[in-house]
Amino acid sequence: MEENIDLLILTCYDWVTTGYKYSKGIKQYKPELNIVCQSIFKTPCFDYGETMPYFFTNTIPKSEQKSIIFIKKNTPYYHIYVKKTSSIYQKLYGLISNAKVIYLHAETYIELEDFNYKNKPIIVGVSGHPYRRKPKEFIDFFNPFIKKGLIQCPDLLNYGLINEELVYYGVDTDKILPYSFNLKNEKLKIGHFSSNPQTKGSDVIINAILEIKEKYPDKIEYVGYELNDLIKNKINHTLKWEDNIKRMAECDIYIETCKPYLDAYSTFTEYNNTKFGEWGNTCLEAAASGCIVISNSLTREYYKKNYTTKFPLLIANNKDAIKEHLEKLITKTPQEILILKNHFRRWAIDNHSLIQTGKRFYEKILKNIL
Repeated sequence: MEENIDLLILTCYDWVTTGYKYSKGIKQYKPELNIVCQSIFKTPCFDYGETMPYFFTNTIPKSEQKSIIFIKKNTPYYHIYVKKTSSIYQKLYGLISNAKVIYLHAETYIELEDFNYKNKPIIVGVSGHPYRRKPKEFIDFFNPFIKKGLIQCPDLLNYGLINEELVYYGVDTDKILPYSFNLKNEKLKIGHFSSNPQTKGSDVIINAILEIKEKYPDKIEYVGYELNDLIKNKINHTLKWEDNIKRMAECDIYIETCKPYLDAYSTFTEYNNTKFGEWGNTCLEAAASGCIVISNSLTREYYKKNYTTKFPLLIANNKDAIKEHLEKLITKTPQEILILKNHFRRWAIDNHSLIQTGKRFYEKILKNIL
């Protein structure tokens, strides 16, 4: 049984291993801290190889379905109730009992039968759609007992979560390395490997690329998914993380997202015209891979104020803006492209590497709670 845990990171799902990478970054910055991670389920996208410990792969097994219960699946957080009869109860009870601080990662609340741990210092993390869709319900539940809120994406700021701090995703810039750039390349390689065409605005992105390719057929090469394959879901969701990074690193330009608002987003039509689009984990991994990155953003000035004024991302909130950036990039010499690629990687290392992310987590959130 783990004892004297400084920080326990608990989650239902560790989406794209951001919780696990927080733990690695904090350990790099403060190696004396004892940090323990525990997820209920395995990371549900890509095969990352290295992830935080988890109890179950995909779903609750039949033998546990009377002992582990999802409470109100339509809530803006993953609320799991664990009975004493569950095989995981004692493990969770021991971890929580021995933790000085608990970080509930990625909109998670894990409730244990006959054990109220809300008197402990608790941090809650928000990262996406659950909070974005129903922020008031989320805040009404968590604000009464948490000490801090961790915001992973700036369009989620200022809804009312108490003591919130923006801590972007961390990327492993030691594992993610750029490919050597051939100064004799005649075409710039442009990539877009969307996991979800609706949330990424893939139709806008791919059409912009194809229009530029038609205008300058000798200047660019598109190496991403075809739009029809994305729409029909004919893409590989089981790709290993290393393989995804490899294909990204082979690109000179990566276009992540062009979805600044939820309009025309058929799944969430009740939230049309609400602020949505921001760059995220894929953007940082692309930059660390040495790509020039184009993405949407509505909070550039906030980022420059709270992180760094050295903000290299090429912002495009519509198709014309994407095309404008591409037209400018194809006029640059190979040497100028290489300088830009190196600039993007340096930005990722200096501001979003694991140790820099761990430093921000500790200094902004954890230091004043421990």
